[in-house]
Amino acid sequence: MSPAQSSTSPPERTALYRYFDTDGGLLYIGISRDPDGRLKAHRDTHQKWVPMVKSRTLEWFDSRPEAAEAEKQAIQVERPRFNKAHNQDRVAFAPSRWPSLAEQDNKSNRLAALIRDEIETKRWLPGQLIPFLNTLAKASGTSKSIAAKAVGQLRHEGLLTFRAGHGLFVAHPHSRRNSLIVPPPQEGSTVRPRTPRPAVRTMWLHDPLMSVC
Repeated sequence: MSPAQSSTSPPERTALYRYFDTDGGLLYIGISRDPDGRLKAHRDTHQKWVPMVKSRTLEWFDSRPEAAEAEKQAIQVERPRFNKAHNQDRVAFAPSRWPSLAEQDNKSNRLAALIRDEIETKRWLPGQLIPFLNTLAKASGTSKSIAAKAVGQLRHEGLLTFRAGHGLFVAHPHSRRNSLIVPPPQEGSTVRPRTPRPAVRTMWLHDPLMSVC
């Protein structure tokens, strides 16, 4: 079959673009087959960083998949200020260390315990992005709903925190909630007895015991 008769068109060249501010600070990295049109699209969607753009560089690739892979690596290494995707410090996750919970009872509690252990042993550090629910479910042999319940429990404990548009992160110690358990009084301390309060009866306008003058 001749090239003119090929059923698939050749991949289009795609640009990896970088936007910089006046001081040369990296603002944003992206890819597009039409980088000029892409900048206009950023302006039209009122991205807050667009007015800061003072310069741009372009790096061309023969196909979009090549450009996408280069974009991912560039964001992870160069850390532009306004990229969200691929721009988070992720936990070091080793699923092979986790046992399967497929045949276990109380799956959500057990999964929460696995995640809690990762945090308490400092394998997962404060500020790091944890795996997505699908990944947690697959690694533990459970389901996405079970994973959601487990991380919800850890959010309630203050071990995880959610950032809209980003995901779930290990909470910093100073942001974790204090325990609600009241410690027992220490030996030698004086505990003042509570004075019983007189019973109070709520009186309503239709209360027959009220006298109306």
